[in-house]
Amino acid sequence: MAAAARPAPSELPGGRKKGRISGSEVGFRRCAHRQIGFALSQAERPVLDAQPHPISSDEGSDQDQFDHRIDETFSIASSMGAGGPTSSTPNPFKVFDRSSKLKQKSRAVRKDIGRNRVTDYLRDEVAFGLVDRLRDIRRRYDQILEFGAGPGSLVKPLLDFYLPQKIVLTDSCPDLLWRDKEFCPSDVEISRVVMDEELVTLEPGSQECIMSCLSLHWVNDLPGTLIQIQNSLKPDGVFIGAMFGGDTLFELRTSLQLAEQEREGGISARISPMTDSQSMSSLINRAGFSIPTIDTDEITVQYPSMFELMDDLRFMGESNATINRSVSGWLITL
Repeated sequence: MAAAARPAPSELPGGRKKGRISGSEVGFRRCAHRQIGFALSQAERPVLDAQPHPISSDEGSDQDQFDHRIDETFSIASSMGAGGPTSSTPNPFKVFDRSSKLKQKSRAVRKDIGRNRVTDYLRDEVAFGLVDRLRDIRRRYDQILEFGAGPGSLVKPLLDFYLPQKIVLTDSCPDLLWRDKEFCPSDVEISRVVMDEELVTLEPGSQECIMSCLSLHWVNDLPGTLIQIQNSLKPDGVFIGAMFGGDTLFELRTSLQLAEQEREGGISARISPMTDSQSMSSLINRAGFSIPTIDTDEITVQYPSMFELMDDLRFMGESNATINRSVSGWLITL
């Protein structure tokens, strides 16, 4: 099985440190092999005893470390599926303010493009994992479309480990999409298309490989978007995506809820709701994908305090964008 090299744990700006916990399987395990277009045996996938990369800790007592550091776990749900029959889409329940999310992304780029690039560390880490999964497929794809690409998170790992003939980048935010427009490799054609993730304007059966790196968690009508993606694939085409889910930002969510309950006597929506692997399995099946494979990875990033975490979320364009979010009060709204 081919494996792409992944970055070692590194020191991040502002005192943040990153380590990868790989091989963790949550919920259920399916399909030991991923060969798109062929019948696969549904064998239970083994769980690997993976140890996290060592992360140095500050000196002091456990209480001191608790007071000065937040360990945030980002749970990444990855999905892979091959094209199949489509199904009908129910009316979506509107949870996210897409207009506010677009403004947040644009503001993150325009305010400080350097800081915006620095906070790509999560997307970069997940992008390497997605290309690693792409290399597991025996069939080779000459054109790859990155859905909700941002500045093009998958471009570098694709150039390093796959080298397709053409890469198409789509995103709803023009500022983010064209942020790194000066990067033009000579051996691969790169095109950019402004497209809303909730309104897929791709021709039916026009794409052989669609990938998505951490963009689907802001989509209101996720079943509808997945159906549109599936409908855009050629026969035996493949979709590989990753999104935040599970217990992402659990520590921050819990801390804000406890503090607001104590000060205000109630809680409000300050962090977006997250999906889980079982829900994604149902959505993938409903969208008509065949041979779906769902697994989860955990990426733990250590921050000196919650304020560095919130700064990073803002410059990532990942601030809270729920419809019923609180816009006033003593707590900082993400």
